[in-house]
Amino acid sequence: MQEIHEGRFCPHGRQREDRATGGGKWSGRVPSMNLNLSAMTPTPERMNAAQAAEFLGIEEKTIRKYTSERRIPFIRLSGRCVRYDRTALSEWLLARTVKPGK
Repeated sequence: MQEIHEGRFCPHGRQREDRATGGGKWSGRVPSMNLNLSAMTPTPERMNAAQAAEFLGIEEKTIRKYTSERRIPFIRLSGRCVRYDRTALSEWLLARTVKPGK
């Protein structure tokens, strides 16, 4: 027999503990897990402008500006198809690191 608890369908036909609130009737809510998927996803070797911007921590329009000004290393695959090499961007970023003075 299936029951309805507080207006929600209980698939098990009985009252369940609500783990999100620590007890009581089943509310149908699933506790959030707060996963940062971008931190778990590896950065590809070749990136588009949006991925390169996220990798460098700058806006996509800045990546596109630097590309048009040839200030950043990039690979032009065809007329408008541009990719950015992860290793080249890392080296470009390290070359611009300012070391503290004495």
